[in-house]
Amino acid sequence: MYPPIPRTPRDIGLQGERFRRGSAAAGIRPIRIGSLPGVSADFLSLLLGEEEHLQWMHDEDPRFGALIEGLEKDLRAETALEQRANSVPAVTAVTPEGTFPLSSASSMLSELAPILLVLNGALGGADHLTIDEPEAHLHPAMQRRVASFLVDVVNAGMGVTLTTHSDFFLGEINNCIRAGRLAEPQAPLLRDQAPESERSRVCALLFSREDRGCAGWRLPLDPVAGIDESTFTDVMESLYDDSVKLIDELV
Repeated sequence: MYPPIPRTPRDIGLQGERFRRGSAAAGIRPIRIGSLPGVSADFLSLLLGEEEHLQWMHDEDPRFGALIEGLEKDLRAETALEQRANSVPAVTAVTPEGTFPLSSASSMLSELAPILLVLNGALGGADHLTIDEPEAHLHPAMQRRVASFLVDVVNAGMGVTLTTHSDFFLGEINNCIRAGRLAEPQAPLLRDQAPESERSRVCALLFSREDRGCAGWRLPLDPVAGIDESTFTDVMESLYDDSVKLIDELV
């Protein structure tokens, strides 16, 4: 937990004294580092593992090469591994302006780099990718682009599970459904009996807080409406109504 923000000179002085005492003891007392979430720990272990564990990163998966190239062209940057003598490879961002360590790149590239690196090697044949909010730190136009990219990834044979709070991201997914790129079978009641090639490639869940936790509800899919966007459109309609009211009062 972070300390409270100092409000008065006395608070600032007390907090500074605590920091001074803690700094002096840093070399004496052991420093405890919190554990990383599972996905982050897995990704870091791949980057920091032995050379044989990194081999997957050097074997490009033919399913995603063209897709990654297209996305990186729109990003105007590539994600690469820079080999270093007697050290683990460094993840870099290669841009028209030069090559930079990922720590100096934009948040957009930092967020997308793990996805691109994993797909580029496919983890030695992994068939599923889990992403938490792929729209994070992306401009709305790039959110749509990444959503379309992930649809292509699914169609290329990779399963994708993701969460999103973006109406732009979900709207693009719905456009892909309307375009038949994530088609729902014509007879949904017979979905389980339908051939694999005719089954829906998308399943959407809406999570809501209940008395004893959080529950997930499967949302219906429609070839025209797509996935229900009401949780976003209700907010946008409310914002629009408030904007109209305030403009009317001003004019």
